[in-house]
Amino acid sequence: MIRELNAVVWEQMRNDSVKRAVLLTTPFCGTCQLALTMLEIIATTKPDWQIAQLSVMEIPEDVQRWQIRSVPCIIIVQDHVLLDHWYRIGSVTELWERLGQFFKL
Repeated sequence: MIRELNAVVWEQMRNDSVKRAVLLTTPFCGTCQLALTMLEIIATTKPDWQIAQLSVMEIPEDVQRWQIRSVPCIIIVQDHVLLDHWYRIGSVTELWERLGQFFKL
């Protein structure tokens, strides 16, 4: 299950050491919904992977600091540090492989 985050929860997670993949979206982005569907497939098969969704409108300061240029964007964060990000969503298989590098298949 993909956890939908908001600004309050995001702030509470600021100092935890959990590695997460977060899909950054906007409310009316069709491509974002497609990416979310693909990530839900992955989350169903790998429930131990920390995968979440967050609207860029909730975290404008982080979006600016990390220079996020478009959505959908998948970010990998740990201790509120951006480890990686990418915009190309591709296929479920591509996402699985890319996320697996961070979560150690």
